[in-house]
Amino acid sequence: MISLDSMIWDLIRLQNLDYYHNDIRCYFILSGFDKKINKLLKNFEICYNKTTNKKNEISKVNSHFGVFDLFKLDAQARINLNEKLESYPNFSLYSKIRFRPAHRFPKKDLINMSFSTYIFEIIKPDKTHKINKL
Repeated sequence: MISLDSMIWDLIRLQNLDYYHNDIRCYFILSGFDKKINKLLKNFEICYNKTTNKKNEISKVNSHFGVFDLFKLDAQARINLNEKLESYPNFSLYSKIRFRPAHRFPKKDLINMSFSTYIFEIIKPDKTHKINKL
């Protein structure tokens, strides 16, 4: 099972592709059994949903884009990410990871399955949010 730390690390890596290829589009795909994915995503907004009542402040989604605010991660997650970053001194770190709201397949109202896939595009970083560490 993917952890929140490892998911955020993958998003940071995708965001860094902008440095090397500024014309590239990056997508994150999260796929697996609903029971496990829902456990990871239960408190996070990644899809546009007018009726959402998610309580976690790490991510926010509006009709145009979403944001993971890395400063809202818990202390242990920030420590883990800072340790990983030490091995990659050329990586850029931004306090916010912007993304287009995720699409879920299959849509819940179309078919009842226990396996689903979420896909969302990572948007180029806002350079004003560059930081040295969390």
